[in-house]
Amino acid sequence: MVFIKVLLPKNTGFKKIVENLRTTIISDKIDLLLFRGEDIPALVEEFSAKNLLVLGITGEDLYSEYLLKVNNKSNLKIIRKGIWDDSAFIFRKPTLSLLLPKNKKLADFSVLKFAVNKKYRQLAMQFLQKKYSAMPEMLLFNGETEQAVKQGLAEACIDVVCTGKTAFDLGLYVSETIFFSDFVLIGRGVE
Repeated sequence: MVFIKVLLPKNTGFKKIVENLRTTIISDKIDLLLFRGEDIPALVEEFSAKNLLVLGITGEDLYSEYLLKVNNKSNLKIIRKGIWDDSAFIFRKPTLSLLLPKNKKLADFSVLKFAVNKKYRQLAMQFLQKKYSAMPEMLLFNGETEQAVKQGLAEACIDVVCTGKTAFDLGLYVSETIFFSDFVLIGRGVE
């Protein structure tokens, strides 16, 4: 009989963490379920609303995005934070970043259109609202956000940078960092 559900991210970046947990946690009382990291906060909330004992592991950026999306009206809490430390990553952890074409600055553009990865829409809006009095136009993508700049659809993009290979291969550089992400264990807080 399952006593607790543990929602694990199936996103590529979490592969090492998930494999370690799957080999460490072996119990018929624990149900390990794989979901996209960006869906885990909402799913933990849904399972908790059904009075099921559930925990989730996701990126701190995705958890923060979820809280912004629900206007911080959530019973979820961070139970434990794990430090992401990957020497192959530019900033040693996934980092939501503003990317620009090489040899360009934001001031070089009279009109700005930002390509934004959909799963970071709220964090991007928060960043842009602090930076600009009028909200710039955003084009939302499910992936390959950097291609929008390369193809001339946007002047800049906001997406997570890990190794930076994709961005650099497309002639982009990190102009600003927005959010450094570790991973978090989340669950329902005490009411």
